[in-house]
Amino acid sequence: MVIGRNLTRQVLDLRSWQEISQLFLDEQQAVGEVSLVLVGDQRIRQLNRQYRHKDKITDVLSFAGDGIEQLGEVIIDYQQIVRQARRFNNSIWCELIFITTHGLLHLLGHDDETENGWKTMEKISQKFIDQHKIC
Repeated sequence: MVIGRNLTRQVLDLRSWQEISQLFLDEQQAVGEVSLVLVGDQRIRQLNRQYRHKDKITDVLSFAGDGIEQLGEVIIDYQQIVRQARRFNNSIWCELIFITTHGLLHLLGHDDETENGWKTMEKISQKFIDQHKIC
């Protein structure tokens, strides 16, 4: 089950975001509850500093749950998504879905600390988006 929360002032189709995220998790055969949270620059920077000791803005943070019922939480910076969408000539919605799937892959044990890891995650996310004609 995916539960989404929008802590920004931006209008977002929360139900579609949740449904697409659930479809992705189902295809990955993942079990457990996931919380998706949309925040702004200030909050993501604070969390990144607190938990990763990096005093900078990032697009997504993933926090593993208990592994039994709670798969974890994915926190996404809406303002960073907007900037990245512009940079990659992408729609905000497509960038949000791409980064959401990236965050969910972290909960499933994927790592992007190496170029190989990043490419694998990017491939999985893009394949999902393409197969379902999300963008």
